[in-house]
Amino acid sequence: MDLLVFAFALSNMVLAISPNSEWESDYVKAQQSAVAKNRPLAVFVGTGRQETVVLEGTLSAELTSILGRGFVCVYLDTSDLAQRELIKRLGVTKGHGVVLSDRAGAYQVFHHDGRISETELVKRLRLASRPVEEPRATRVSRYAPSPAPSRSRAKPPPPLKKC
Repeated sequence: MDLLVFAFALSNMVLAISPNSEWESDYVKAQQSAVAKNRPLAVFVGTGRQETVVLEGTLSAELTSILGRGFVCVYLDTSDLAQRELIKRLGVTKGHGVVLSDRAGAYQVFHHDGRISETELVKRLRLASRPVEEPRATRVSRYAPSPAPSRSRAKPPPPLKKC
């Protein structure tokens, strides 16, 4: 029975981790992939492994699942001389950091220089992965008709006083 419970727990862990087992190391290629997939880019900067960015030292199943479902992930290693200029341009100066882009890959929606807590990173990833709603085009004019009366039972504001 214990073996069955262990096997079930292990399979859930593998399912949570498997959506994003691949990390890019080529920033340009990852940026192109993010635009093609309509996903934001998650750039982790550290030394050795991407887990070093998180204060806890490991990427949880929840964090890995969020990254796998909604992001194209890039890991830039500070020990790689070829990547140091890019890391500097991204504004990571403390040896570790996270940069999240918008879905078009044109803007940074989040930047953190240094190590970050998993709780904060999960919160930022959820915000960055939300689809952006297209704003409604509205025509604003001094002569536009007044908005339709609301159906709420709120008391109308008092009339304006004349000067």
